[in-house]
Amino acid sequence: MKFYRILFENAKTHFVGETLKEPLVAEMIEREHPPKDLPEGSLDDEDKRIAIREVTEWGIDLGGSCLIGQPEEVIHGLWGLQKFDIWSDHVGTALAEWTSAKLRTFATGEPYYKFHGRWHALVLTPDQADELIFWLMRIYPSAERRANAHVENWKREMAAKRAAESGLH
Repeated sequence: MKFYRILFENAKTHFVGETLKEPLVAEMIEREHPPKDLPEGSLDDEDKRIAIREVTEWGIDLGGSCLIGQPEEVIHGLWGLQKFDIWSDHVGTALAEWTSAKLRTFATGEPYYKFHGRWHALVLTPDQADELIFWLMRIYPSAERRANAHVENWKREMAAKRAAESGLH
């Protein structure tokens, strides 16, 4: 299946599969958020400024603070994508929010879920949403361990840096 990144005027970027692309675009146009190319010269890669673009990789960022080197979880092969990634410390929040998401229906009758991130929205069929949640549940324990270990390591590094700066080796 093909997946698309769609840039909409005055709205979040959306990630959507081929089967829901047309109903999503129609709904966003009705809500006065048509697809919109970015201005020429706004990106080094001119292809990326096209409003509707097929993608083979995607990820989601739920926002909030971040630490340099923060670990991420990568799912290969989800929905046929080369990779889908999410920060390790976002997996638990995503599960909490997305497992309680309400099923929506486009005017054309197609059911879908919309999962919001900080900058993007995922628009998924019920089967795609179930598959994503399955994968997130599967990786959650290791993602939490990796995220917590990263934070603890950062705390140790900062304490050592402060001690060195104050002369208290």
